[in-house]
Amino acid sequence: MTPHRWLSAVLMLLFAAALAAPAQRVTAAPLPLAPEEEPNDSAWEANHLAGRRQGRIGVPGDVDYYIINDWPGGLDLTVSLTRPAGSPLQARLTLYDINETLLTTARCDHPPVCLTYRLPEGYAYYLRVEDVNGNGGNAYEYAVDVTVTDPNEPNDFLSQATPYTVGETMTGLLDPVGDVDFYSFWSEAGVEYDLDAYYMYISLFDADGNWLGDYPPYWDAIIPIDDAGTYYLRVQADYDSVGSYDFSLRPIDRPLALSFDRAGTLGGVAFTPGDIVAYSPLHDTWSMYFDASDMGLRGNLTAFDANNFMLVYATPQRIPGVGQVTPQDVIQFYGETGPDTSGYLELIFDGSDVGLSAKSESIDALSASSSSRLLMSTTGSARLPYIVGQLLAQRDDVLEFIVHNTWPETSGYWWSAFDGAQLHLGKANLIGLDFAGDWYFVFDRPVTLGGVAYGRNDIIRCHVTDTPERCDDFSEAFDGALVGSYRIDAISILPAETD
Repeated sequence: MTPHRWLSAVLMLLFAAALAAPAQRVTAAPLPLAPEEEPNDSAWEANHLAGRRQGRIGVPGDVDYYIINDWPGGLDLTVSLTRPAGSPLQARLTLYDINETLLTTARCDHPPVCLTYRLPEGYAYYLRVEDVNGNGGNAYEYAVDVTVTDPNEPNDFLSQATPYTVGETMTGLLDPVGDVDFYSFWSEAGVEYDLDAYYMYISLFDADGNWLGDYPPYWDAIIPIDDAGTYYLRVQADYDSVGSYDFSLRPIDRPLALSFDRAGTLGGVAFTPGDIVAYSPLHDTWSMYFDASDMGLRGNLTAFDANNFMLVYATPQRIPGVGQVTPQDVIQFYGETGPDTSGYLELIFDGSDVGLSAKSESIDALSASSSSRLLMSTTGSARLPYIVGQLLAQRDDVLEFIVHNTWPETSGYWWSAFDGAQLHLGKANLIGLDFAGDWYFVFDRPVTLGGVAYGRNDIIRCHVTDTPERCDDFSEAFDGALVGSYRIDAISILPAETD
């Protein structure tokens, strides 16, 4: 064999042996602990602490500050401290809130766990490390480590559900990936709740564990409860991740503004026919919303919109700064409401300018989405100028007026917003009106809609799904029996409020 062939054979044998030999695993050295960054002698200079960090009390009297801002209140914080062999550090740890108010302090006499504390409400806390005796030097080294745990665990099943008090903010931790948390709460019937829960996916179950609905974390959700009883919420991550969360359920109040055809008292609140009182269904309380006498107004308030504060009075009268107004006119109020009403009034719709002049064309129901779009009904039949010819309306119809100008002469055009004939009401007169996504009606006598009988003072919700010109179904929005013998003659649905 020639030397060249012999060398080639040796190289081939070595290459084959290399292929046959198992691969050698290369283990990287562990990353060093993140060292503290001096100066960190005050809260203003605090180092960020997430997980573990290395530090040193470098000189006598030195203190090290760290800020912990990865965990919300309600979780249990554990702080551990370790020292290398030979470190003479006798550590003391002090925890503060974001305002540097002392929360707790502990000596590390039995490391590694030095301090355990349930974090109060807030998202940032300061940790101070120091030597008990005020000593320091190059040998005073340590490593500090923070972890959090969920005090509600275990709550992975319905049977382990953590009791939740409606109205409070609940904090939890989803860890490891795939963790779920269950909470239980009690609710009365007919209550709606505003669910505030971002980045978490929440599901609702009844007392028997039957699924009732899912509430994704991409928008605020409303949870309606039909029957009194115990309910469960299941919290899970929107994605395969771990982390803290918080949520709250707050009861929703849908207050009503009402006016009556005579003076009286409800819930300790005295009123006249010209006033507006507000009712809270959630709290079953009454309050004065608009005191007509404070504004010098007389007679019966026969129609109003409380959200844009438009008013129609049945009594013709002269209002200082406004002039003569009639039951065909709409005035607007600007100012402070409540028991001490104050402000000023302005004529924003002169009915005589746009065809309302006869007694039967007096306005007795009103709603407005803005000052330029008025919805109204009249006490009887009305003949109004239309695009071509005349628009004929009856006492159970809803008219729409698009305002082009209010002063010095009202102008615009009429439209038919809702044909009352579809309800087959007979002689019933529509005397209370609002439109808030759905129609809300009050009639001057008992009516039957959708096969259900409604009383004289009931506020009837007409549910709309396709077009606002038609009703798809009906429900009771307010039980008129709550006002006894008083007669409602004007309504407005106020914005929903959370308790």
